[in-house]
Amino acid sequence: MAEKEGNSKYINMLGLSVLLVCYAGAIWNVVKSKRQEQRADVIRIVHWQLELGVRDGLQVLIDEFEAYKAEQGQAVEVVQIPIPERAYNQYVTTQLIGGTAPDMIQIGMFPEEYLGRYFYPLSNEIQKPNPFMNRRLEILSAKSELTPVEAEELEMVKILAGKPWMDSFTDGLRGQFKENFQEYFGVGFSTFTVRMYYNKDLFKKVLGHDNPPSKFEELINVSNAIKDYGKENGIDLLPIASSKYQADVFRNRYLAELTSDLSKEYDMDYSGSTVGEEKLYAMLRGDLTPWNEQYKASIELVQDLADFFPRGFMSMGREDSGFAFVQGKAGMITSGSWDALSYLKKIEDQPEAGRFEVGIFDLPSISKDHPKYGQFADGRNSEATSGTGFGFGITRFTRNFDLCVEFLQFSTTPDMNTKVNEIAGWIPVVKGAVPGELLKKFQPNFVGYQGSVNFEVMSGGKVRLLEQQVYWPLISGDSDFETYAKTLWEKLPAEASTDYKRIYQGSMESVPNRQARRSAYLANVVLGDQDPEKRTAREIQLQRSMQPLLKFLVTQKRMDRMMKVTLEQVPDDEMIQKFNRDFFKALDREMSQ
Repeated sequence: MAEKEGNSKYINMLGLSVLLVCYAGAIWNVVKSKRQEQRADVIRIVHWQLELGVRDGLQVLIDEFEAYKAEQGQAVEVVQIPIPERAYNQYVTTQLIGGTAPDMIQIGMFPEEYLGRYFYPLSNEIQKPNPFMNRRLEILSAKSELTPVEAEELEMVKILAGKPWMDSFTDGLRGQFKENFQEYFGVGFSTFTVRMYYNKDLFKKVLGHDNPPSKFEELINVSNAIKDYGKENGIDLLPIASSKYQADVFRNRYLAELTSDLSKEYDMDYSGSTVGEEKLYAMLRGDLTPWNEQYKASIELVQDLADFFPRGFMSMGREDSGFAFVQGKAGMITSGSWDALSYLKKIEDQPEAGRFEVGIFDLPSISKDHPKYGQFADGRNSEATSGTGFGFGITRFTRNFDLCVEFLQFSTTPDMNTKVNEIAGWIPVVKGAVPGELLKKFQPNFVGYQGSVNFEVMSGGKVRLLEQQVYWPLISGDSDFETYAKTLWEKLPAEASTDYKRIYQGSMESVPNRQARRSAYLANVVLGDQDPEKRTAREIQLQRSMQPLLKFLVTQKRMDRMMKVTLEQVPDDEMIQKFNRDFFKALDREMSQ
């Protein structure tokens, strides 16, 4: 009994010791954080990228920057704060509203309105040259002998040294431009594309070669061959590892290939893209229905592919499908460049017998001579809009704005951008940066067509939710096309009226805030510093603020005009006439609330 009591006391003392250590650690973290906040040479960076290699790559940039500043005689500490995706929105919102936000925050997963409220516009900064281009030019020019890669970089840096910082990015930093504010709020490090990964060893066994399919019909043939090989050899083998996530990737890609011409056709104001209300007008005219041949073909194509997905793929997560591929249980999988390093590392960690060589190819396009879908094929979907991602903005709570800008400039020279993306396994976005060998397959392909057509009236709106509810049972085999089409068409008017009202009224609800912002710019121009350079910058800001304001001021008149033109083109078809009656009845009800 005494022995048990002694053991109990020992366990209690051990538990108390652990608690005290944790408590002391927590106090130290608070004290450390407070000390960092009090120092003017500390900047904190928060992001949600927990993928393999990303934090390590960012840390290398941080270490290099701290070493550079130390050489300049300034002690600087840069702290990265990784936050899981699920908690990111809540964390950022709490920090911004509470006024305790870090100096730099990765842009995304929070409302765009936060940018205008809590972040510094960077438009003026990115239109000036990046001073670190000249530093890199000096370093390379001083070398007695250059590698071929350094020689190419030198030629590029010579071009970029005197140009605006934004011009050093492959997309001119357009990926970080926010149209509603007519401002740039972020600077990014990477770009991303989607490809198909395949098991080269398995391809050799099944096909006798490891060449990837180059056309959609070849993808189907390869998938059938892998399926038959598994049956003949009694192996549980998947042609395409997939979950709902991958199925959506296929849908979006091939929907674009089959309907990009419809996007141009439905573009009533010639803006270059078909927005939600223009798709609604196409429905009211009877041009866009679930029975539209091209739209229906895009669904049937995904159904063809779904025959090669695992049973129950709808209930699987993205991680489940990835696990099946790296375990060698699938011939192919589609995913983004962000997964490349993780897949390779997991395959490398397998026992030697389970390892295999990975190949990468672009999703095969539909050829014009395809017997079923060729008549609708427009060509591959361009990746010209992939743009600059992994972007960071500077919050208005920072006391180190210039230091934050300096860190971003330091990090976006060709050599630094190469380094961070090589470690992260991502695609560089600065001109002159060199992608890793694997990532060369992921380089954005700007050739192709833009635009696609679906039934979404408002981004993330009620129509989107309705369509998803009836689409997935169809793809999983629990429904048929006619049931999908009839259910969608019957319920569309009520849901579309809600989304249309939100677009129509929402445009004017945001005008007061935009007028207030414009007034603030005007006050700065009239009453601000009379320094010519600063005054010019303010005048540019004033002009910039006018464009989105005017756009919203004319939105309702534009929508009224396009609706009037649309109703003049409604055909004498009872199905379309009924759709119109149901829509306007629901819209009248929505507008009266």
